[in-house]
Amino acid sequence: MGRNLKKEESKMSVSDEKNQARIVTLADGEKVFVTRGIFDYFDEKNFKRLLDEYNYAKKAGVRFYVGLYSDAILEKSGHTRPLSGKVKDEDRVMMLEAVDFVDGAFIIDELTKTSIMKSLNDKLYVQSKTKKTLEDHDKKYEIGYASGGFSNLHKGHIEHLREMSRQCNTTVVAVNSDRLMQEYKHKNASVNEDTRRCILSHIRYVDVAIITDDYDKLRALDVVKGFLGKYFDAIFVGSDWKGDPKWEEFEKKLSEMGVDVVFTDRPKDGISTTAIDKKKIERTAAMYHGDRRGAVTVSKSYNDELASGATTLGIQYSSELSSNTYLGNNSKEKKCRTSKDGEAEEK
Repeated sequence: MGRNLKKEESKMSVSDEKNQARIVTLADGEKVFVTRGIFDYFDEKNFKRLLDEYNYAKKAGVRFYVGLYSDAILEKSGHTRPLSGKVKDEDRVMMLEAVDFVDGAFIIDELTKTSIMKSLNDKLYVQSKTKKTLEDHDKKYEIGYASGGFSNLHKGHIEHLREMSRQCNTTVVAVNSDRLMQEYKHKNASVNEDTRRCILSHIRYVDVAIITDDYDKLRALDVVKGFLGKYFDAIFVGSDWKGDPKWEEFEKKLSEMGVDVVFTDRPKDGISTTAIDKKKIERTAAMYHGDRRGAVTVSKSYNDELASGATTLGIQYSSELSSNTYLGNNSKEKKCRTSKDGEAEEK
């Protein structure tokens, strides 16, 4: 028992040393935590690492920034991004800055400390000069609702949620339970339900994140009323569902109840959870057979960092997964879980 405890303490010490090394000092003396990575999408592995590092930065009382390796850097190092050609650099920046605990993201074009610091300072300068505009509170809808699998959260998901937030005062997002995913997609979710909801609860465009075990959108009205006191007046759906017989039926019934069905544009570049899962399998197989081109690292030191981040669960993340209440920095309401009988239960 004592030996295992010492081993865990040793791991934490190494992790703390690496995290401490990621804190940089700016010209004005301010300290900032800068992590690095690719982040074409969010899954359990990379989001755990991101949240662990953020919590270290939070304890240190410093802002949290993410540097993203450019395609040029990766190509020079003999590596490729999983979604290269489909997710642009600006898409990745947009995705990271949609996370409520990320203060900013920027592209790394060179691996020298001088170049990385210049990119960080350029980002900070732009942020200092950019005026934050207040959102128009006269939005079309009071409460917007969306549901889905949301495994491997990608740019299409983020754009979908951003559009819902743009039109609604309050946004409710329901993650389909693992059981429900198995029932209607006939496959296991690649990211479990608690992790999917935890990730969504940290997206700036999501006010309430829940887990639903019911595909019926009409019953979702009562679920939302159960914890917000009123029905949602719009449901947001990806345009790829337009024309689907089930959705046409839902649309007709919801319309009779005064609920609008809003279809948002889906990326035409083939990005989907299924496509990302396929890429993961291909990359894992390539690495197993000795082809490192699919690796997500560009140096031995960073490889060590990634391995540490991938295997360390982290106290805060573990705590969030064990709780059914997720309160992101942007939260307006208590997060609820949808029980199997379709009723929302507060935790």
